[in-house]
Amino acid sequence: MRAAVTTKTMTCEEFEEDLERARNAAANGPVFITECGEDAFVLLTLNEYRRIGSDCEGITELLAESEAAELDFEPPSIDG
Repeated sequence: MRAAVTTKTMTCEEFEEDLERARNAAANGPVFITECGEDAFVLLTLNEYRRIGSDCEGITELLAESEAAELDFEPPSIDG
């Protein structure tokens, strides 16, 4: 069973001023880094990144298994 995950939010300025605090926070969960009040980046540990990546299928497999596979789709021509 996984330990409780906490999330932290920091501004870009806070992140730049205190990288050590960001790294320590990322050990307990994702750290959202904001620019102009909007989420812009997420800091994760390498283990968490790999765990998330291993849980995901490729976009092709996800689309093939979803209702999107049932949609008729004609991409627009780029021939002008």
